[in-house]
Amino acid sequence: MIKKSKLVLTDRAISDLLQIEEYSICKWGKKVTVKYLTKFEKTFKLIELNPDILLPNPQIHGDLLFYRVEKHLLACVRYKNFIAILTIAHANRDLVFILHELLPNLKEEVKILLDKTK
Repeated sequence: MIKKSKLVLTDRAISDLLQIEEYSICKWGKKVTVKYLTKFEKTFKLIELNPDILLPNPQIHGDLLFYRVEKHLLACVRYKNFIAILTIAHANRDLVFILHELLPNLKEEVKILLDKTK
């Protein structure tokens, strides 16, 4: 039996998804947006079942794991069977800078989310 990981999205990741939705609706319409957001939902389920698909990228950050969904990168942290998606950034953005700005607040939020799962 496969042990499923507990996957959570930080407030930042939820905000990122809402921005992706808003932008996509304006740019490509609702139908395309629904298809694109469905890819994220499927990816979240895939990560829960197969957390090893998350890969490190020491050039960006040594302690984080990443996964690409088309033009976006999920930045995640994993602790045992707990996975938190920290942020979802467009691949052409400076993810190193984004993470540098966000990590202090995200570390605290992940700590709270991890405590809630215990």
